[in-house]
Amino acid sequence: MLVNKENLLNAGYKTYASPTSRNEPHYVESFEKRFDDEHGKKYFIHLDCWDLRSLAKFKKDVDFGAKVQFNNENGETFDISYFVRTSETTIEDVEKFFENIWVKMECSYYEEFGY
Repeated sequence: MLVNKENLLNAGYKTYASPTSRNEPHYVESFEKRFDDEHGKKYFIHLDCWDLRSLAKFKKDVDFGAKVQFNNENGETFDISYFVRTSETTIEDVEKFFENIWVKMECSYYEEFGY
């Protein structure tokens, strides 16, 4: 499924107004989905939607940027961004990209389930 509002909602993403982006020019809305496994909360993927129709240098109507904030075992926090090509990037591409980073960087859980 390509990255667009309808597909994001169908894939379990929820809409929200990003506190850091909502006052930016061309901002439309944001989407968020939490990713867990049997041990705990791993991370949240955030996607911001931008309306680019008024910008002549862009040849598309909307664009999406995805980001995740990860933690590592040293207690360090870092952000990773992924710029979505709306004509070819799928939601599965975005989710796989961030899952690979979480695994390869040996990131820590935001919260472990205690059961």
